[in-house]
Amino acid sequence: MQRCFNSICLFLFCSFALPAVGQELNPTISVIGEASVSIAADEIAIYASIESLAKTASQACKDNQEKSRKLVDFLKKMEINEQHIDADLLSISSIAPQDSFSSKKGSYQANSSQDPFENSTEFEDAGLDSHRSIIGYRAFRSFAILVKDFDKFEEIYQGIVEQGINRVDRVEHRSSRESQHREELRILAIRNAKNKASAMANELGAELHSIKSISNESNHSRRRDSRGGYGIDDPFASDEGSNNAGKIRLDSSVSVVFSLRDTELKK
Repeated sequence: MQRCFNSICLFLFCSFALPAVGQELNPTISVIGEASVSIAADEIAIYASIESLAKTASQACKDNQEKSRKLVDFLKKMEINEQHIDADLLSISSIAPQDSFSSKKGSYQANSSQDPFENSTEFEDAGLDSHRSIIGYRAFRSFAILVKDFDKFEEIYQGIVEQGINRVDRVEHRSSRESQHREELRILAIRNAKNKASAMANELGAELHSIKSISNESNHSRRRDSRGGYGIDDPFASDEGSNNAGKIRLDSSVSVVFSLRDTELKK
């Protein structure tokens, strides 16, 4: 009986001890691979808007619609493709004295099924507080305009202001091949990660065995202005004296975890 009990205890001990040996984790090394490239812009995006103020909603709406039509007609004359003119739906909100503003702003949104430049003043009520004192209305429409011909940019930029644009949010240099460059950058970032990991492992007397995980850390762009720094583009600045005007800096980084073999440290 005693011998049987001892055999059972030994079996249980081995059963718990064996997984501990099998669970020994393979050593790993984690690195971040990076890559960047500077490319020339071949198009310019203008993000701007038309704002109209009037005593009545219909007057504000009509003014904005007329200016929007004039703007689009001008852009077509400048040979801007319709696909490169993106206009948001017209929105209109009430204006009240500062002391009568409430937390719930009264606003209207044009029906999405309507032509954005149609002469219609019918709006869906979006929660206007009828007890507020209203002194006017604000109609607003934003545009994204893509310019491919750099030689026409200055004329277009000045012309859209004359046609009714009264706010330019930003002007941005872009590249039509940006997505292609991003894919190439990811490959370069992975190669950089592998080279880093190989050099580190070699110094420790080990070598890379397999990939445990890989993830994209970041993928972003920075636009160089005509002064060579990264900031807001100056649309009328000259390229003279700077080789960086209209440049776009693309950056990419990946995180890779490799498993190692032969991990005895060098003496």
